[in-house]
Amino acid sequence: MLTRFVSVAAIAAAGAAQGQTISLASTMDSNGFVSEDSVTFSFAQISAGDGSLGSAGANTGDADGLYSLSLLGQPVGPDDQFGTPVDLFPREDNFQ
Repeated sequence: MLTRFVSVAAIAAAGAAQGQTISLASTMDSNGFVSEDSVTFSFAQISAGDGSLGSAGANTGDADGLYSLSLLGQPVGPDDQFGTPVDLFPREDNFQ
């Protein structure tokens, strides 16, 4: 969940401030996703959308975010999105 990611990042920052080294390395594949389950109940997944490259920080290109958590683990398409499409993973080629 996105909330867990933020917590891990905060813990890592606190540890680094105390002189400790904490690895944040991870492995993501096309099934990698982040979710938010307290306000929007949505998720973004690398393999969702059309796979085109987008621009970081912009809602252009591959719309791989804003899908209902009820669809997690299922194939999703543009008709399953809500709100303004979001390209949360604008550099999919880094994971391929």
